Amino acid sequence: MKHAKTEYADVILPFSVPILFTYKIPQTLKNKVVRGSRVLVPFSKTKLFTALVYSLHDNKPENYEIKSIDTCLDSIPIVTSEQFKLWDWISEYYMCSLGEVMKAALPSGFKLESETVVYYDNTFLETKTLSNAEELVFNILAHKETCSIKELQHITKNSRIQPVIASLLSKQAIFIREKVFDSYKQQTESHVYLQIDISDKEAVA
Repeated sequence: MKHAKTEYADVILPFSVPILFTYKIPQTLKNKVVRGSRVLVPFSKTKLFTALVYSLHDNKPENYEIKSIDTCLDSIPIVTSEQFKLWDWISEYYMCSLGEVMKAALPSGFKLESETVVYYDNTFLETKTLSNAEELVFNILAHKETCSIKELQHITKNSRIQPVIASLLSKQAIFIREKVFDSYKQQTESHVYLQIDISDKEAVA
């Protein structure tokens, strides 16, 4: 269980770099952010990324200005301590970053990135359970049928649309379909054949 004085979280971001990133836990999120939960964090001046909390501690980083977690997406962890142990082993054995392991391990519905494509579920009928923000996104998708998170951010003018998407996913009002790309490319080889006419006496002499 998280200690009441915990101030900072080391998070995994979906990057191919062998480090964790430290963020400050705002007072409003101290009872929500736990190891294994997803959070929205600022990275660069304008972008928010979905990250996964790897550890919690009270060690303030030095030599740089620390940013704060923006939003917590989960009320309970989506990755357990045992799963993190497996991720650590995979990262070490295959010499890859935890960010790469996270991208491969998490189902598409948990990876709320800018280019993630969200689909409207026309079988969902319980629209009265939706909040105003959820209803807005649901109606946009009902009209367009599908949108990327980046497009929804632009249409709604809400850069923090991921919590709304996460809530709609939990209510099964929308769904995410992971894109599968065919990486196979047919290989061809050129061969040159020398044909000899054995009827030519000079050729066989």
